[in-house]
Amino acid sequence: MLFASGVANVSFSRFLAFTFPATLIKSMMLLLIGFYFGYAYKRIALYLDYTSYIMIVAAILLVAIYFYFQRRAKKILENNKNNL
Repeated sequence: MLFASGVANVSFSRFLAFTFPATLIKSMMLLLIGFYFGYAYKRIALYLDYTSYIMIVAAILLVAIYFYFQRRAKKILENNKNNL
């Protein structure tokens, strides 16, 4: 938002008038989430721990699949060149 406001030549007072209330609301929401779910931190952390492992494995699989198809496409193109 900072960059877009600068590019659009928004005055600082106008930028502040829109940004301050939005930031205040966002901060209050995060504070309330922390207040109400803080007691369940260990349980939530356990779920996030499992989720992070799943996401790491999924990312590794996606990268492996990407490189497999890249290599396969390269071989197909080379075979097509040789057949011409």
